[in-house]
This record gives sequence, structure tokens and C-alpha cells, in this order.
Amino acid sequence: AAGELMRESPQGSQQQAQYYLLSAFQIARGAGLGETASVAAYRLGLVSLSGSSAAGTRGAKASRGGSVAAVRNAEDVRGLGPCDLLLTSSVLSNTNLTLSLASLSCAAEQARLAGDYRTAALANLRLSRLCLSVAEGNSDVAADFLGRAWQAAAAGMADARQIGELALRAEVLGRLAAAALDARAGPAPELAAVAAEIREAQPDSPSAGAFASAIKARMALASGDAPRARQLMERALLLESQRALPARLPEWRLLMADMDPAHRQEHVLAAYDALEAIRPLLPRFDPLTEETAFSLYMRRVFQSAVDVQLTSANGAQELIRVRGAQQIVEAYRQAELQSVFGSECIPPREPLRPENLTAGEVLLYPILLPDRLELLYVAGGEGGATTFRRLAPNRSVDRQTVSRLVETVVLSLSNDNDDSWRAASRRLYDLLIGPIEHELKPGALLAVVPDGPLRALPFSALLDRDNRFLIQRTRVTVAPSLAYSQPGSGDDTQKLQLVAAALEMEVRLPAGDFEKLEGTGAEAKIAAVVDGRRIERSWVIENFKKADLVRALTTEHVDILHLATHASFNGRSDRAFIVANGELILLSELRQILSANRARGDERDLLVLSACETAVGYDE
Repeated sequence: AAGELMRESPQGSQQQAQYYLLSAFQIARGAGLGETASVAAYRLGLVSLSGSSAAGTRGAKASRGGSVAAVRNAEDVRGLGPCDLLLTSSVLSNTNLTLSLASLSCAAEQARLAGDYRTAALANLRLSRLCLSVAEGNSDVAADFLGRAWQAAAAGMADARQIGELALRAEVLGRLAAAALDARAGPAPELAAVAAEIREAQPDSPSAGAFASAIKARMALASGDAPRARQLMERALLLESQRALPARLPEWRLLMADMDPAHRQEHVLAAYDALEAIRPLLPRFDPLTEETAFSLYMRRVFQSAVDVQLTSANGAQELIRVRGAQQIVEAYRQAELQSVFGSECIPPREPLRPENLTAGEVLLYPILLPDRLELLYVAGGEGGATTFRRLAPNRSVDRQTVSRLVETVVLSLSNDNDDSWRAASRRLYDLLIGPIEHELKPGALLAVVPDGPLRALPFSALLDRDNRFLIQRTRVTVAPSLAYSQPGSGDDTQKLQLVAAALEMEVRLPAGDFEKLEGTGAEAKIAAVVDGRRIERSWVIENFKKADLVRALTTEHVDILHLATHASFNGRSDRAFIVANGELILLSELRQILSANRARGDERDLLVLSACETAVGYDE
């Protein structure tokens, strides 16, 4: 119960949830309570999938190995049985990937022994999808993890056959069969029985009929019978459209594009249209597996739609297709943000448009696709129409290659006495900035809307061929999407009012122990200086408390708020926090403080969160 409270509550802690759930597993296992042990292990696997479990200590060193080391660590412990690993005293020192793989494997094993086939099947489903994700992002271990994904899906289907509730049995069998087909490229005749079992479980259900037909279609395609595959998939699409929420229509229209490659573009764009129709109705999290709706139903459709728009961007259709791709990318970014923050995260009413750009302002969209890097950009001009341009696609790199370069830069810069970031930074400059550097004239401003892993990249630190930082040749800004950016006011910074708050002391809280910070006080003072002169109306608050922020924001009109302190992502965005003197402030509380202390229509120009974990988590 304590582990679930820590896992679910906005006031909870991922780290504490892991401790409690691991203890629950160990106690239940020792007492012979197999069903309780399996549920504890399953929930431990879920919480370990949600991101870093480290407390947020500003200046703490990141793992030197990154994702490659995480996968290697997961491989190294395979000699232990999954439940044996959870019984070791040092289990929580492993990476979250290792902990998730072990916990889900153990949960499936324990649940099967206890006769809890629902938990066993769901644990194997999450395990299979996790292995598929690892395989997609790590080509050097892809074959191994695809094999593990198939094994987990096969074991899960054996478990799912024992589920008593017929509707649940059909749904879980269908999802496991889909994961199995994702894991194996060739024919899978053993899944024919699964399709029949799904249909038998609910003979009058459009959902079960659709799932069964889609599985048969994919099996036919894997066997080389494309006409039969198309016929079966048409049947699946017809049945799925009869559901109140046809959530699988977009994914299956994408599959139709594989079955009918001559009309790929039409099928992919139909998938995108289907997604746009149901997207407002999808729950943020899947009620069965707790996966985000974005990862389940949206990401692949968005990526495919961008791909086909750009692939067909030639001749008379080029400008229209490039603009269409940019609009899909914008919708993609907004859907990602709203997937994380829900209805609280909506674009401003008057977003920046390309037409708002002035001379010298350049907007860049890098797009990472599985087989190439695409760059879209628009440069502001003097009175002319601003149009997005597409550069020639770079097929010498792909999403995975760029992700590894970004990881090298981030990890290297997080560690002392390590210069390996320099070569990766130079390479990224050549890939991302070099093709448009002719637009970056003196006084220019480059605004980047990054894609996926590029969000972690400090663009200002990219090195050109003369070993100059990008920030030395142009001003740089990064935005999550164009819709969340607004035109600047052009105010004189000397007329702005600034509050800079810092914490430079040791703090001990239930959420963790936070060491004394060196340099944050100096940072706050530096923040109040522009071009060597102190901003006239600026206040520096040392070792601030929540009440100090409220007082400053209530008594003064504050344009810029700079916070230099500890922070923790804490496993989930809704319970991330920053640390004040003797207390923590949830980011949701900070948002309320800022909203409550401003005049109607009065927006702050800048909020700076300067701490160790104010920009971490999973890809979001």
C-alpha cells in the first residue's frame, strides 16, 4: 500500500516507491504469498520504467555510460534469475532498464506460479514492448532483444488463455499477438490459433473481430500474400470503425501502407486523419497497461506522416508538402507536450508565426527519421513572404546515430576532465547548423524547435570548424514548438524588473538530503547584470523560502524570475519539485504562485529554472 501511494500520489516519490515495492516483494516472497509478490514486482517494473530514480542534487555527475551502458548492464545480469536479482541487497543500484526487465520477468514468473494469469500476461506484455523499444533504439543488440520480445509475447499468450474474463482475454491476446508480430519479421504460423481464440472469446464483438482479422492480415503479409493481407485488413478496419472509440484505426491504416506500397502516401495520410479525429478522445494513459496514449497510438503515425510529406516534396508540390510537414511536426510536438502535462498544457492564443520573423531571425526544425536527418528552416526577410524551405535530406545519419552523438555531448559535459564532447559537438554542428550557417549573419537569432533526443542538446555549445561556440556567432533560443512561442516585446532590458533567488545551504527533507550549493548566490547576482551593468530594478534573495517568492511577486511587477537551487524530476512531471530553505516547492505549486500574482493579461518575459534535474526525465 505504501509503495502504491508513493507511485500514484502527486506527493509521492519514485525512489520511495521503488524501496517500498521492493520490500513488499521480498517480504511476500519470504512469506510464500506468491500473488502479492507478483503484483509488487509488476508495480516495481512499472515505476522503474518512468525515469531516473536519483534524488535531484545539482551538480551531481551523470552515469558515464548512458543508454549503451544501461543495455550492457541489463545484459550482464542475465546470469541471475530475475527474482534472484530482486533479492540481492544491491538491486536498486542497477539501472532502471535492468530493474524493469528483472521486475517484469519476475512478476510474470511469480504470477504464473500463483495462478494469477492476468498479472502474468500483463507483465509479459509490458516486458515484450520494453524489449521492442530497446531493439529499436540500439541496433547492436536489436537481434537479442527482438528474440526476448518474442519469448515474452509467446509466454504471455499462454497466460492470457487462462484469463476468465472473456473481453479482457481477447484484448490481451490481441496486444500480445501484435507485439509478437513486431518482434518477428518472417512468417509466424503459430499465431493462427491465437486469432481464432480471440474471435471465439467474443464472437459478436467488433473489437475482437477486428483484432483477429488484423492479426491474420499481418500473418498473410509476413508469408508474402499481400492481396490476402489487404483483404483481411480492410475487414479489420471496417469492424474497428464500429467501435465507440476506434483507437486502432490509425495504426492499422499504417499497416495497410505496408500491404499496399503503391498507395503508401494515401494510406499514411488517412492514418493521420484518423488520428486527428480521435486524438481529443484518447485518455492520457492506457487503463490496462498504464502506457501513454502517445506512445501507444500516436508517435508512429506522426513520424510516418512527416516522412511521406517530405518524401513527396518535389516539383510543383514541394512548397505545399514542406508546409504540410511543418504543420504535422507542430501537431506532433503539441501532442507530446499534452501527453505529459494533460489539459494544463495548451498553446498560447497568439503564437509566433513565420510571418512574424524579422530580418536576421532564423527558425530551424531538425527532424530525426529512422533512415535520415531532415532540416526545415525559414529566415525572416525585409517585407517578403516567409516560406519554409527543405534542405536535401542527409542519409549519412539516422535518428539513432544523432541520438548517440547527443548522448556523448551531454554525458561528457556532465563529467569532469572529459573532452569527448568536442568531436561529437563538431559533428552535430556540421549536421544541424552547417547547412544554414550562411543565414547566421552578425546580429542574427537562431530559434530551434528540437526533435526528441535533441531536446537534451545544449545548442549554444556546438563547435564550428574554427572551434567557436555557436553562441559566439549568433544568439540562440530553443522552443518546444512554435505554438508555445510568442513574438518578443522588444522591451529595453534596463527597464525590466528581475528577482533572482538562490539556495546556498544544506537542506534535509523527507524527500531527500540536499548538500550545500556552491556558487548559486554568485549566479543570482550575475543574473541581475546585463552588459556589465546591474539591472536598475532587481532583487536578489539568498536562501529563499516559498514565502519570499510570494512576497516578491505580490509587491513588485516582476518581468524575470531566476531560481538557482536543487531540483528533482521525481519520476513524473506532476510531482517534480525545486528545493527552498527548509521546504520543497512542487512545480505545480510554483505555477500556481506565478499565476496568482500577476495582473490580467500580464505575462512574465522569462522564468529560469537553474538546477540539476529541471530538464530531465524520459524523452519528454
